[in-house]
Amino acid sequence: MAVKTMGIVAGLMAMAMGVSAVTTSYDPLKTSDFCRRHGHATAHIKNKVYIDGGAINVRLGDPKNYTVEHLLYLDLDNDEARIPALSGPLSKPPAVPSLYGGQLWADEVNERLFAFGGDFADDMTPDDNPAVWAYDPWNNTWASIPIEPSANVTRRSFGASTTIQDEGKAYYLGGWYGDRNIAGFQGSRQAAGDLLIFDMVQRVWRKDSGPQGAPRVEGVLVYVPAGDTGLLVSFGGLYVNGNGTTPAPMEDIDVYDASTGDWFRVKAAGTVPEPRRRFCAGESSAGDGSSHNIYLYGGAATNNSIGYGDVYILTMPSFRWIKWWPTTDESLRPHNTLSCNVVKGNQMIVMGGHFPGDDKCDSPEAFGVHNMDLSNQNTEKAVWYGYTKVNTAYKVPEAIVNVVGGSETGNATLRAPEGGFNNTLLQTLFSRTLSPIPGRAPTRTPKSKKLPKSALIGMVLGILVALILVLVGILLILKRVKNKRKVEQSARDADQQGLPLVAQTSFPRVAEVHGSPTQNVPPSAYMYDKSGNNASVLQELASTDVYKSYPTDPVELDSGVYGGGRASSSKPYTQVSGTTPKNMIEEEPYSDPQRIPLLQQQQINDGVTPTETYNGDGISPATDRRTSGATFDQTRASRHSHFSEGPWSPARDAVEEGRLAVERR
Repeated sequence: MAVKTMGIVAGLMAMAMGVSAVTTSYDPLKTSDFCRRHGHATAHIKNKVYIDGGAINVRLGDPKNYTVEHLLYLDLDNDEARIPALSGPLSKPPAVPSLYGGQLWADEVNERLFAFGGDFADDMTPDDNPAVWAYDPWNNTWASIPIEPSANVTRRSFGASTTIQDEGKAYYLGGWYGDRNIAGFQGSRQAAGDLLIFDMVQRVWRKDSGPQGAPRVEGVLVYVPAGDTGLLVSFGGLYVNGNGTTPAPMEDIDVYDASTGDWFRVKAAGTVPEPRRRFCAGESSAGDGSSHNIYLYGGAATNNSIGYGDVYILTMPSFRWIKWWPTTDESLRPHNTLSCNVVKGNQMIVMGGHFPGDDKCDSPEAFGVHNMDLSNQNTEKAVWYGYTKVNTAYKVPEAIVNVVGGSETGNATLRAPEGGFNNTLLQTLFSRTLSPIPGRAPTRTPKSKKLPKSALIGMVLGILVALILVLVGILLILKRVKNKRKVEQSARDADQQGLPLVAQTSFPRVAEVHGSPTQNVPPSAYMYDKSGNNASVLQELASTDVYKSYPTDPVELDSGVYGGGRASSSKPYTQVSGTTPKNMIEEEPYSDPQRIPLLQQQQINDGVTPTETYNGDGISPATDRRTSGATFDQTRASRHSHFSEGPWSPARDAVEEGRLAVERR
């Protein structure tokens, strides 16, 4: 996405910016459009480092600095390229000023950003509203927070700033004010010497005094988790005396007690860095609080040199400076006006910078983003190492342990400045490791987000499909229950009407002599009347509850004589040459249609012995294990033995037939 911007400077001088009004179009996420970034502000909330304002050089060979008029962020959850992925742009209306050398504060608990201070471009007139602008990441919106005149707070640039999250407060020390940030200001710019305190929850300001001596600008202010509510440590930059400046010696360390408002000055020793300004710094502490270590990188020179590109560590409470990188003489690319953010416990994201010594681009493939391993625990023992999204505990690097003693987990033995503390109260504060306190409660909760229309449609369709499937399942179950009840009702109706019952079982092939069958009937199905004949056997079979009545009259076969709805027991089964009686189905082992035995339905009367007579070549009683003239029980026993093994009994036969019928249903 191409973004039009207003340019601000044609070059940076040691103390001032050259200005030219220029415009250009570029894609902030396109590496071929990026060369360098500087003068921006950053803040860290959860998995994002937000980037606001500043200037960029968009192409190699183009010396102009273009104002960045949009809000970007680094995605800390994306480490595929071994550096956090640059993302955005986020919302930023034209009413929100895009400034150079401003500050961006994070209320990490309520997840809000507050932009304060900075300079307008030379071709732009500062507005008369030195407001704080609040950004809401939840809703991607901005809001102006006016500063009450009674607060006597003016917009500033290049001051030292930090936050104390447990208090929900932002602190801003010193800084420049003049015609680049105050509407209608006359004369040369001035340096502020006080400490501004902004309550990010209550949205109110108050002032406190700065450290003794001349006002200081372009240094750093770093939060250290020690004392009662935290300590703020300031060093570097310039002292401003009237219209002149003096480099602030790097051994002059000012410490602010946030609980009392007291300032202390300590003289640091060790390998002290050269005086510098517009550098960046971040802090990590040993797990036991025995050492608090501030990492410093880069900076502009306060003399005629082009600046610095090295790394120093100030370890406290011993107040010793340690040069960490490089350890040998090597060619460096000094740069300044950059940012540092400690993330994931032991990494520091170093972003951007103005390079006064050359016009080369700053790692355009990574948009000028670099990562420092504060613990120096990687496999290569390198200071600069690829970013990882994994949270790891900070370990004190060997370079610090060699100076203060102890180990990578803490237990430092050197815990006082060279010559001791000149103030016992400060010594006491550093002896108190800031105890964990209950987390500051958020004052807002996220509103439920509306689902996209497509997601709502998908949810509705999914619910409808699920309901249809449930209804189909219920209908199938009801149908099955209905059919079962219909069968049971038919059996009860037949019993009440005195109709014959047919025992139902399941066999490979079935012969049926009643109308249109609804269930399989075995080759030797028995018919019973309800007159009491063979009552014991009838009762035994009926108890299995597997019988279905057939209300139609017996079908008259071609060779049988029937009368009165009862088959004559004296008529034999007869094969009809060349025909198959209706309602007859071929049964194993009789495969020849000419050799199909006919089962004549018989009703058993008390004292009547049924007989079976077979006609047809090759068919004998032995084939079906039925014996002509056999008694009723013998016939049943013979039939049963044709399909199963073991001794037969009427009860076993009924149970077997009932089980098969249940399986069939």
